[in-house]
Amino acid sequence: MPLPWRFVGAVVVLALSVTACSSTKQGAPEMADSHRPVPGSGEPSLGQTGSPGNVRKVDPCSLLTAAELDEFGDFGDPTARVAGQGRSCMWQEAADSAAGKSSLVDVIVFDNAGTDAVPDLGNGRRNGSIDSSGRDVVQTANEISCVVSLAVGADSRVDVILSHADEKTRCEHAARLAEQVDEKLPLG
Repeated sequence: MPLPWRFVGAVVVLALSVTACSSTKQGAPEMADSHRPVPGSGEPSLGQTGSPGNVRKVDPCSLLTAAELDEFGDFGDPTARVAGQGRSCMWQEAADSAAGKSSLVDVIVFDNAGTDAVPDLGNGRRNGSIDSSGRDVVQTANEISCVVSLAVGADSRVDVILSHADEKTRCEHAARLAEQVDEKLPLG
């Protein structure tokens, strides 16, 4: 019997809310090109101004627009909620009756947890940066979700999570969504 989407989403949020130390792979990041955040183009936008690392006033539902999500599916209106230690906004794709599933996009703002607190979801932690802003990112994934965590200063982050999407493109799409979010965050 398939798990209810809300349950699976809650498990992903719970895993990302844990701030205990997690193991990481040693050495240089070995991100395959399909899992590397897509390089941005041009200069950082004006959205990257303001107090460094200050995400306390960032509304997670303002970080992605319907037009930005349209590239990845037919997503409904956002739902704001509290997710563990973060503030979250979730978009659910209209159910694909042929495949019997729908993707979820979740953006979680953590005011008091940096990317060092991102747990390994099972496939290792990959460190990288977004080319257009230089922002540090951590990516981790499992068979359900891909998470791209954007550092906003040392002690805060924004996670972009794509769940229940095609396994072959899930992390690539999560990275592209993270670049959209990056443009709207203060540099930290």
